[in-house]
Amino acid sequence: PNPFGPSRAVDGLLKISCVPGGASVDIYTLSGEKVRSAAPTAGLCTWDGRNGNGILVSPGIYYYMVQQGTRAVQTGKLLVLN
Repeated sequence: PNPFGPSRAVDGLLKISCVPGGASVDIYTLSGEKVRSAAPTAGLCTWDGRNGNGILVSPGIYYYMVQQGTRAVQTGKLLVLN
């Protein structure tokens, strides 16, 4: 769902489905800093709203990119609310 709020989401997770095999989903800040990467399990990636250090990210707009190798398969924006 967009907007995403970890405290409001089912199981506290953002679920990204239909991710191609061998692809990954990367979450970025507006300034382009990578927040976290997720690899799919059976075509499904999940994100708990935390950065690589395990800390909940600040509310705001984030970008996501589904990458397969060096090719961007899909990109978009995501609004995170707490």
